[in-house]
Amino acid sequence: MTTSFNQSAPTSAGQPSQRLGVTAFVCVATLVLVVFGGLHLALSSPRWNWDVIGYVGCAHELIHDDLISAHRATYAAVDRDLPAARLRSDSEYRKSVSRDPVSFAQQLPFYRTRPLYNGAIVIAITSGLSPAWSTLWVASFAAALIVLAIFVWLRQYFSVSFAAVVCVLIFIATPISDTARSSSPDTLAALLIIAGLALANAPARRYSVVGIGLLTLSIGARPDALILVLPLLAALGLTKSSGVRMLDCAAAAIVAVLAYVAIQELSGWYGWSTLFHHTFTAALPYPADANPSVNWDSYVGQLVEGFHSRGRDRALGFGVLGIVLAWATRRASPRTTAIAIALVSNMALHYLLFPVWWKRFFLAQYTVLLTLAVVHSTLRLNLGVSRRKRSTLP
Repeated sequence: MTTSFNQSAPTSAGQPSQRLGVTAFVCVATLVLVVFGGLHLALSSPRWNWDVIGYVGCAHELIHDDLISAHRATYAAVDRDLPAARLRSDSEYRKSVSRDPVSFAQQLPFYRTRPLYNGAIVIAITSGLSPAWSTLWVASFAAALIVLAIFVWLRQYFSVSFAAVVCVLIFIATPISDTARSSSPDTLAALLIIAGLALANAPARRYSVVGIGLLTLSIGARPDALILVLPLLAALGLTKSSGVRMLDCAAAAIVAVLAYVAIQELSGWYGWSTLFHHTFTAALPYPADANPSVNWDSYVGQLVEGFHSRGRDRALGFGVLGIVLAWATRRASPRTTAIAIALVSNMALHYLLFPVWWKRFFLAQYTVLLTLAVVHSTLRLNLGVSRRKRSTLP
């Protein structure tokens, strides 16, 4: 018998809870304290990198009328919060960008491709927050909402107390709080993907349509999410689901592809070879004037280096998680299996396109895989489920 995503959240008596008891309150309060405590620690020790210049620059580009003013405002704002000497004089590349508005302007297409993240930063800045810290506050807010999305997802199976406890464990085991330490759109993209899957698996079609919409919207946070969104839409549309229709997924896939093309064109993106050279070979102070190429030797060399630096540890962790997930879902619904295959396949493809194992790139994949593994392992072991529901377990 298959495990359904559409079970109501049972209590020990086998009926959905109608009110929050003392135990549930304590568990939820613990979850809130752990999450906000973790995010507070993350913001107390931010991991500043040069990307903050790019994202604050894109925000000021939207606020100011000309690039010279945006350049001046970006460095003035960042100098107030960060070690200015490090961001200005670490290398000739950074010196060029800090001194020359033209060089600064040519860096922005690398960052314009995240319009949702940049728009959120603009809202935070116009609300009075520091420009540099706004990049982290957006990520932290998204991290908190990720935990809420996971909790809502778990409530389809478990009581409030059990869902809160499992949610705490998932928060500790995943790099949710760690990604909030960096100026990066990855946490926002992960939020849209995780919340999208949680709602897409809801029984009511109105929720599943919203979930599919959130999956599609993640393209606005990271356009390369397209290589994850399309397989997930296929997994949802081609497998039996009470709330998801194939037509909805097909329409969303078309919108996602069109959004990807539009974002890349409007942002002035330079292409994969320029990004690869800029990241792994040598930073380009004037990428618009360069025409770099990636040869086979440099690409294979980066594949090997990326695997040896962090890939072995990540591969071991994902391997263990995969074994647990395979055991837990061997008699689960085809949809669960299809989602897991889509996530694992995406990680392999993402590494081939951009060969580094930075945790923030795989936040959504790892969190969803771990959630599926915990849910189905718990169901198989008959934990957190009433006697009345045990007959539905695999």
